[in-house]
Amino acid sequence: MIRFWFRQSTQGPQLLITRTLTVGLLLVVGVGIPGCGKRSDLAIATGKVTFKGKPLKTGHIVMEPATGRSARGRIVDGEIVDLHTYENGDGVRIGTHQVSITAFVREPKGMEIVPSAIPERYRDPSSSGLTATIEAGKTNELLFELVE
Repeated sequence: MIRFWFRQSTQGPQLLITRTLTVGLLLVVGVGIPGCGKRSDLAIATGKVTFKGKPLKTGHIVMEPATGRSARGRIVDGEIVDLHTYENGDGVRIGTHQVSITAFVREPKGMEIVPSAIPERYRDPSSSGLTATIEAGKTNELLFELVE
């Protein structure tokens, strides 16, 4: 249909160019609009993770909601950083989450198996015993105090 519309133009190249630019602009705007702005189902979350009362040096955190996509982040010197669901800085789904935390005695090299720095139960959100509730309209401060 678009081909027919362009080929039947009797107004010269100016009308053809105008129509081409209009269609291109509509495509760009139409594709760009759905991704604009903040997602209303996400809220910012930060926090701390300790093990035996001391900040967990390094690790990863996953927050799994009842439905939808999980949020992921890193733990650096006891601080939860880069916690996101779709892209850096977007936040965590609003609601209650089961949480898993992983930490190794050192960073693995390639496929190397490295011992966990924390008890294995924390790796599985269903056995970790860790939960978090994320509320809309505020920065949620989380605290996870891991024990042996």
